[in-house]
Formats: sequence, C-alpha cells, structure tokens
Amino acid sequence: MTDLPVLKSPRCVLNRITEEDIPVMRQIFNDSLTRKYLAELWTLVKTDEGIKQMLSSFNFLMTQNEGLIWGVRLNGNLIAFAAFIDLSCNPTVIYAMHPTYRSRGYMKESVALTVQYVLNNDMCSYMQTEVHNDNIASVRLLQSIGFDVVSKDKLKTYLQKRTHIIM
Repeated sequence: MTDLPVLKSPRCVLNRITEEDIPVMRQIFNDSLTRKYLAELWTLVKTDEGIKQMLSSFNFLMTQNEGLIWGVRLNGNLIAFAAFIDLSCNPTVIYAMHPTYRSRGYMKESVALTVQYVLNNDMCSYMQTEVHNDNIASVRLLQSIGFDVVSKDKLKTYLQKRTHIIM
C-alpha cells in the first residue's frame, strides 16, 4: 500500500500528516503527558527534524505494508495522530492528542475507525498495545473499542484485540 486512505469519523477527517503539520505535531509531542506516555519516541521527536524523520519512516513502512499514520483533523486542523507499526509480526497501535482537544471523544472515534480499517483490510489478524497503568483514560478508551487486557505488570497494562478466534 502506498496511498493512505482518507477516513471519516462522525466529527473528524483522518488523512496524511504533512510538513505543514509539524508545528502542531511539535505541540503534541511537547505536552508533558505525551512525553510521559510515549517516552520511547521522545528522543526522536524532540526536534522538527526528528518529527520529519518519524513521518518519513512511516511513509517507508507504508510502502512495505508495515505501518500507517493518520493525522486526525477537526475542521481542517490537526488535533491528533493514530499510527500502527509492525503490522506483519507485532501489530501495535500508537496515538496521541493535542491537550486542547482531550476528553471530548475525538480520540476514541478516530482510534476505533483506524483499528477497524486495519483489521477489516486484513493487514493483521490482531492488534496490541501497552499503556502505562496510570493512563486510565487510554486503557478505558481501548477497552471501549474492544481491546481486552491480557496482562499487567508494575508499570504497564498490555491490551490486545483479535479479529479471529484461534482454536
């Protein structure tokens, strides 16, 4: 796949993130909660060049059917992103929202839509993610769209969504 499909939720349009979106991506990544919960990305995305590199990496992953990243837009303005990596071997969902738009349901409808797209198009047979235990909103969001908690340790909750029952 090389073209990212445009998806529409009840209130948002999800499409490609461009270089013009880097200032908003910077605001998303500079947010203290995003830095805390996506700490693994922080070393890469703490500069504009790093964000460009991340977007370039996702564009390459898309050509290999290994990853996707959508920008979530409200009235044309970027407010969040939803991404998937390692689709063939360890399909993982990652997302973050600009702090101004949190707690309004935009992320739930956007993540649900992207997960549905990936699974309905047989890009993988299950999806997983890990969430910091104190990120209760994210755990609840994922559970509300059909993810189940499969394990938990001192730091993180591990969730998974299956499309096929394995016997």
